[in-house]
Amino acid sequence: MSAQLGVLPFIQDWFAGDPDITSKAAVFGVPDFWYMADRIPVPDCMFFSGSRNIKEVDGGKAKAEFLGFWKKMESVLTAEAGQGSRSIFKQTDPLVRLRLQLRRHVGFIANNLGVMLQDLGRDDDAWEMYELVLKTIDPDNICALFNEFEMARKGVKVAVSRKSEIEKSLKAIVDDSKRRYLLWSLSRYYGYIRSPEVFARMGFMWARSAQTGNAIAQIRRAIDFVPTERQAGLLNMMASIYASGQQTEKSRAIYEKVLSSDAGNHEALMGMMRISLKEGAIDAAKGYLQKAVDGSQAKG
Repeated sequence: MSAQLGVLPFIQDWFAGDPDITSKAAVFGVPDFWYMADRIPVPDCMFFSGSRNIKEVDGGKAKAEFLGFWKKMESVLTAEAGQGSRSIFKQTDPLVRLRLQLRRHVGFIANNLGVMLQDLGRDDDAWEMYELVLKTIDPDNICALFNEFEMARKGVKVAVSRKSEIEKSLKAIVDDSKRRYLLWSLSRYYGYIRSPEVFARMGFMWARSAQTGNAIAQIRRAIDFVPTERQAGLLNMMASIYASGQQTEKSRAIYEKVLSSDAGNHEALMGMMRISLKEGAIDAAKGYLQKAVDGSQAKG
């Protein structure tokens, strides 16, 4: 039935419903598919495998395997010095275009490997991957540059000494009217940007596409970067996404978590009101609404 609806519903149902999916599938260009199966996408040379827990991944081994792969492939996917993915569609030779497109994809994999290595606490290894992307594989991979900028901004030692150089390169791109990117296309074309703001926005866009699993995964990643006292907004967003996906109990649990530390949180109170109305608990809904109103008036 899901196959009749289209390829995406079929993949979503397949990945979500098969407990052994990690031994049966690999993803080429859309690592977010793994989130549909409640798995973590793991960069694996030219593909993404899936893992239940990032702590199960051996970061050193993943990096070594990728570097060994690239050493073999670099002479096959040849390109002129400094030539990156922005020149793909200017090429008239289809073989040159294909080589550049594959280099772009390998850079995409390498950038996401860098993100994963940072998640594993291996900042020096991650920096090495970003540098490999920008200086060798695909100098036009702006996501790798953004990730270096985020490392420098957060004071990661290996990146701090290059902060002014990174900022200069990033400013040149921002000021270039010919280089305008959409967040959605960036993550699909060049890879993830390791930033809470970016993950939150990606989660919102997945939610608008009715892809609840992917949306929740991105919001969770954003929460990982934010101090506990600043997580309420993201938690409320997660609860709202669960509610829109008819997962009421999960939504309620998150709203209650927010209210346990901030009893007057307006968004959480309104969320609980909507859940109560949906369940026909009118008195409870009135109570949450009154608390929200009282809180707003107090602030006013």
